[in-house]
Amino acid sequence: MANLSRISRTGLAQRRQRLRGQRRLKAAQSCWRLLVTIALTSGAIWLVTRPSWVIYDSSQIQVDGNELLSSDMVQRLLPMEYPQTLWEVDTEAIARGLEASGPIAEATITRQLFPPSLMLQVQERKPVAVAQDFIPDPEQTLSTVESGEASQPTPQALSQSTQGLLDSTGAWFPLENYLTLGSSLQVPDLTVVGMNGQNRSQWSEMYQEITQINAAMPTAPRIAEIDWRNPSNVILRTDVGTVHIGAFTTAARFSAQLRAIAQIRNLPNTIERSRIAHIDVTNPNRPMIQLIGFQNALDYSGQSELDAIEPLFDDVDTHESDAYDNAF
Repeated sequence: MANLSRISRTGLAQRRQRLRGQRRLKAAQSCWRLLVTIALTSGAIWLVTRPSWVIYDSSQIQVDGNELLSSDMVQRLLPMEYPQTLWEVDTEAIARGLEASGPIAEATITRQLFPPSLMLQVQERKPVAVAQDFIPDPEQTLSTVESGEASQPTPQALSQSTQGLLDSTGAWFPLENYLTLGSSLQVPDLTVVGMNGQNRSQWSEMYQEITQINAAMPTAPRIAEIDWRNPSNVILRTDVGTVHIGAFTTAARFSAQLRAIAQIRNLPNTIERSRIAHIDVTNPNRPMIQLIGFQNALDYSGQSELDAIEPLFDDVDTHESDAYDNAF
């Protein structure tokens, strides 16, 4: 029994000694890991704050995804001050400011360590129409850019902002902001007059239908102007003539109206343009032609109707001639 007791006490002492050694080793390892972490962190901070890790100018910003705008133009739009260390750059704030500039719809900025630079991925906002007499919706208006910094327009500025550009989604931005980027950029041929910012979704559908009809029917009449000043009767200025479409309701109805216009694209060859007051496709299944000198609009559904209209011109010309002779 004495031997067992002595062996047990000896084993316990050795075990306690081993455990104390293991604890000392773990403490030493933790201490070394902490020291290494502090050293690495300090080294990283020292490294990134050295002059070689500073963004000095826009040449250290790489632009990708731009087609209409040059890289230099995009860089000039950046609301960013120089110099800044790579890690001081607020990439999200700069991206938001760039998106508010007008020509850029979406921007993403990432940091690159080797070499120290910023990668800017952009999606441009392509202007498709000039907007005249347009009062933007304050919630949808893109802020202007002055001296490289984005600034929200005041309510007074909004009321005076009557001319600008529209993209296919109906987003509006000032024309002067676009033109100052470069004289090589082409202003769209399509003009929209009197549109309100609340018509943004309708404009998006309307422009999509115009694009589709032009692609499907290359000979379809071209629309030069959309007059939206009277929402109950939107007026199109086309190479066929002035066309009344009534209120824009659905994309399907507008598509049918465009096809009705396309079906009478040869009308100016049959009737002199000067005799046409306007064409009414409010009902696309029954286009109507209002002629100058006629009280009632004439139904048009094909060439036979035009042949029936022609003799009426002779009567109008005869009456005009008789009235002239009687006056003298």
